[in-house]
Amino acid sequence: MAFSMKVPWTVLGVEKEGDVYVGAKVLPMGWSSAVGVLQHAHRRLALRSPLAGAGLLGRCEIRRDAIFPDLEKEDALWSLYLDDSNLIEVMSKKVAKELEGRPSDEQEHLRRACRHWGIPVSLDKALVRANSAEKLGAVIDGDGGILKTSTRRALESLSLGFCLLRQDVVPRRSLQVFLGKEVHTLQFRRPLFGVLDYAWKDISNGEVMTQLGGKTVEEILLCGMSQPLRATDLRAKLHEVVTASDASESGGGMVYGSKLSTEGLKEIHALEEGLDEPFAGPVNLDEKQTILVLDFFAGIGGLGGLSRALQLAKIPVSRLVVIEQDVECRRLNAARWPGCDLVVDIRKLGRKELERILRSVPGLTGVIAARGSPCQGLSKLSVNRQHLEDPRSQLFYKFSELLGVVDELCDELKVWCIAMLENVIGEMMLTSRR
Repeated sequence: MAFSMKVPWTVLGVEKEGDVYVGAKVLPMGWSSAVGVLQHAHRRLALRSPLAGAGLLGRCEIRRDAIFPDLEKEDALWSLYLDDSNLIEVMSKKVAKELEGRPSDEQEHLRRACRHWGIPVSLDKALVRANSAEKLGAVIDGDGGILKTSTRRALESLSLGFCLLRQDVVPRRSLQVFLGKEVHTLQFRRPLFGVLDYAWKDISNGEVMTQLGGKTVEEILLCGMSQPLRATDLRAKLHEVVTASDASESGGGMVYGSKLSTEGLKEIHALEEGLDEPFAGPVNLDEKQTILVLDFFAGIGGLGGLSRALQLAKIPVSRLVVIEQDVECRRLNAARWPGCDLVVDIRKLGRKELERILRSVPGLTGVIAARGSPCQGLSKLSVNRQHLEDPRSQLFYKFSELLGVVDELCDELKVWCIAMLENVIGEMMLTSRR
């Protein structure tokens, strides 16, 4: 690593004419590519064959872009991050006790490679087959299987937080430092990140000095009170249910997967068999479904909406029931979906009729009941909107009632049910929204 400007030899204490480039013996950490270069150099040192390298096995490396190595097949795993190296071994408690404090072969090989290239190693900081450790403010408790915040780091965070709360206005940089320390330890229990919201807004206003709002003060206090919760159980098992969530300032949602799709099963098969690519053939591993669709307020359903969406998703529908009052819309649906059943008035539809419809489908496995109730009385585009006083918008209540009935009937028949209702945001009173 050489600096871009030449300096005279005489500046360096050498009586010689001319200029020379000055090289750095250490990697300048302020340089934007320092992390990538150091990480690459350390990995090459670990993977290079002895004696010039450590000769560690590539298949035993823990990497973010690779499948986690099989602990049952490999004796030891390793990972590197910048100048730090971690070695993981699986052994009985008795053997671990006997080997405590004695370096493993992999650790010896790494140290030997460093000596070969003249790379200094801090033996005082190094941990050798230890069942507990403290690194970067984190405590790893091998006996308890816990990763948690160190007491010192927690007390420092509490002290800084209370120091900020005692001031009328605080330096923006001090608040940034506090939040940076919090982020480091909040990762040990990631749901706790939900504590912080308004504090981020206070540091984004661009002011050198900022006055903490009431909400930010609450968040700093919550950060302090949540310190004992910042721990990860390293022995916790993965739950078999896969979830995905999303949130915004006006709402949120969560979904879960009850089983793998056909493509997911193909991918698992490829991983288990060591294939480069999943099987490309037309294999269908999903169970056959017999689906009844109740398309409420279908409108021009022949061109868009629920029925069309299911068709595009290639989901076979065994029976379609269209509930629509407008005669022209019913005619359009009848032409677009030959054989569908038509219900004219949702207000005359009740439990008895719904039960008859559900029981009329042989081998029924599931029901999809959905659509949006009329929005004319709610839409911001309507200058004469009457909100839920509008007779059309009031059908929302009937729709909601029928979805509840469908759900109950599906429970009785032991079939799955997907029931959805949507509408525009509108400009209703809070009580009406509830």
